[in-house]
Amino acid sequence: YTFMLCFVFLNCAVSKRNNPLHDGNQFFGLAIGFVLVAAGYAGGSISKAALNPAVAFGLGLNIKNFALPQGILWSLWEMLGATFAAALYFVVRPDEKATSLSFSTYVPMLGTKIASEFIGTFMVVFTLNLSVVLKTPAVAWSSAAALMCMTYSLRGVSGGHFNPAVTLAVVTSGRGKCSQRDGCAYAATQLIAGGIAGLLCAIFRAADPSVDKTSKFVPTHSAGEGYTLLAAGCAEMTFTFVLAYTLLAVATTALPETQRSKQNSHFALSIGSCLTAGGYAIGAVSGAELNPAVSLGLSVQAFSLGA
Repeated sequence: YTFMLCFVFLNCAVSKRNNPLHDGNQFFGLAIGFVLVAAGYAGGSISKAALNPAVAFGLGLNIKNFALPQGILWSLWEMLGATFAAALYFVVRPDEKATSLSFSTYVPMLGTKIASEFIGTFMVVFTLNLSVVLKTPAVAWSSAAALMCMTYSLRGVSGGHFNPAVTLAVVTSGRGKCSQRDGCAYAATQLIAGGIAGLLCAIFRAADPSVDKTSKFVPTHSAGEGYTLLAAGCAEMTFTFVLAYTLLAVATTALPETQRSKQNSHFALSIGSCLTAGGYAIGAVSGAELNPAVSLGLSVQAFSLGA
């Protein structure tokens, strides 16, 4: 999650594309801060989610059962995460090194877009799956925070779909924001990223000493207690519609000509809030997955653990 924090910081606060001259964005602080929400709920019980060598040293000096050597070790892992973030930042934003002329005419290649969709989908699915299997109290908040942060970071590269259902909506909307070829590549990449995230979460869960290895502790795709499969399916369809429609409304339309800034500061907050609303409204009915990549990740996780 230090990788996520540094990656979001670079994309939102440093990127020239997200911060044109004299028209910097106003969402960078929101995006950076919500990384801590995602990491705190998803990984706090594993590592205390320090994400910062200064915090790690502070914990080592002041917190019982968190020794200074452990703080130093945490710092090394955090520095490694920061290094990966810097490397992948230039993978998804090669235009940052371009000249002024080529920068103004730059259009991301399909490979760059696929890398963007893989990173974003992986972080969203990993956060949601880890929150679920570790039984954190605010799955809806952590997953929504992850989606919001990655959408703010990567919307300018690939559109920030991170969801095959959303990609389908964008392609079929006829607005020319995503071609059929790109849409197929996006969907395949998102499913692969979701499967890998689910497998990684299974490794975390299997290593948890507090888990009864004989119990089916991984959620399965079934209706909640007292609800039918039809009710669960309708709930998933309804809030997936809300999510896809919201993205179409706030991320594929032009800003009002009367708006002084050309920056769209609300789009990712609106999209992420759909997961919060759906999570609390239908979490007990269907699990509020709202994303085939998430569903695949949970399935891979369950299969890996024999559930």
